[in-house]
Amino acid sequence: MLSNRHSGWWGLFGLWGIALGGTAIGVSFAAAGILAVVFGATAWIIYRMQRAQEEEAERVSKKLKKRNRQKSKYTKKLKRLTRQQSEIISAISHEFKNPVAAIIGYTQTIQDDPELSPELREKFLEKVIRNSARINEMIDRLSLAIKFENHTLKPKKEPFDLATLSEEITDNLRQKYPDRTLSLHLSPTPIEADRMMFAQVITNLIDNALKYSEETVRITLDATGFRIRDNGIGIDPNEIDKVTRRFFRSDTQSWDNSIGVGLYIVDYILQLHGMQLQIDSTPGVGSTFGFALPQKPTIS
Repeated sequence: MLSNRHSGWWGLFGLWGIALGGTAIGVSFAAAGILAVVFGATAWIIYRMQRAQEEEAERVSKKLKKRNRQKSKYTKKLKRLTRQQSEIISAISHEFKNPVAAIIGYTQTIQDDPELSPELREKFLEKVIRNSARINEMIDRLSLAIKFENHTLKPKKEPFDLATLSEEITDNLRQKYPDRTLSLHLSPTPIEADRMMFAQVITNLIDNALKYSEETVRITLDATGFRIRDNGIGIDPNEIDKVTRRFFRSDTQSWDNSIGVGLYIVDYILQLHGMQLQIDSTPGVGSTFGFALPQKPTIS
């Protein structure tokens, strides 16, 4: 079945044919036939030229629409990267200020006081090393947070015992916080997950509990899940949904120099493994952070 456009053109050919047929009365049929062919060919050429122009216009229009979509996409990406860069700079300037100031202060004291006792010199150097290690740790956390944000880091799952990993991390943190008490209540718990990522989860949760409390931190691992309980300052109910946001820092804790990526990393890693961070907190009483374990461990 012919389209309307095609029917119109063939109708025009027919009219030309009738007109030429009428003129054939005064001219030979051969001449009329030649004129009909010429007019028909001319009409067909004009039609094809117009159709080619229309197709080219459609092609250019589609190309422009595609470029506009790409431009919009790139603009959004650029805005996101600019915002991310601004957040990173803000976070770095916020948290790096204290350790950098401490390093400068202690090194200047050592340099300016040649009569400083060996004991004080050693003590100050330890503080310089500790603050340098803190800066290195912050850089690692920032790098990990950016990789998660850009979706460039995927879990490499392997079987391991979560209780054993928790004990190893706790032993390391006891050296970092020699004056604090960590109470462990761990049951053997085989799982299959990214071991390095879960080391980050447990480290961040315990470190967070030690930072915001002064009493014993209780760590529990059983069939119901993993939990860390502190008797610290707690979290404002209005901020519980915000604490896992990247670079979030509480306005109610002006002393806090946290970079604001610890719980963001924890929450992201758990989501990568199909788990969810659970938070139960009461201001002035304390907080419990944890997560439920898979119902069917993959290791017998």
